Amino acid sequence: MKINLELEFMLNNDVKINAKHIKLLKQILLDKSILKAAKNLNISYKNAWDSLNLINQNSIMPLFNNQSKKEGAKLSLFALKLIEKYDEFTEYKSKLNDDFRPLLSARNVIKAKIININLSKLCAKVTCELNGVKINVLISNSAVYDLQLKVNDYVFLIFKINFIELEEEGENSFKAKIVDMKIIDGYYHLDLAFADNILQASVKVEKLKRKYKIGDEILSKIKADKIILSL
Repeated sequence: MKINLELEFMLNNDVKINAKHIKLLKQILLDKSILKAAKNLNISYKNAWDSLNLINQNSIMPLFNNQSKKEGAKLSLFALKLIEKYDEFTEYKSKLNDDFRPLLSARNVIKAKIININLSKLCAKVTCELNGVKINVLISNSAVYDLQLKVNDYVFLIFKINFIELEEEGENSFKAKIVDMKIIDGYYHLDLAFADNILQASVKVEKLKRKYKIGDEILSKIKADKIILSL
């Protein structure tokens, strides 16, 4: 279970301040320029200006104290407070997800570090690393934006028991040690030790090439499109 709250501050029924506005304000705080911030975020200056101008027109307090060429764009106390409060709510949302994470006991959950994010027209490939093993996850481009993912973030990778493919090589494959096993109704039910995690897998006995025992290593793989990525 994951709580996915889309955080928005409402100025009125038509004007909202959301994650993209906060991200832009944070970049302006660094660059002291709307133009530079827009370039660094790979959005048009018009897009950036129009979205901020709409907020200014509908707020009783401005987002900027000044916009002189000499001093650059300087965020107002109101804008700084918006950033602070948005970050507080985002942190609270993360805490709520941490509280609900134990309800995922029916699935496998591992924590990994993002080392690369590759956006394409169809989807995004997020490459994570855990104890030297690279695991790719396919998610939508919008999910990367909504979750505000970036390199060096730690994320949780969640997948069902039957999504672990055994004796399979290729992308997302890794070796795991069998620490417990049972055969029930023609199925292997395995507990696998991988990078300080215990993963559960289930597979028909006849699908495996040989018989295994506790202590054996088995090659395992999880397809990139079978993994849910969570903060």
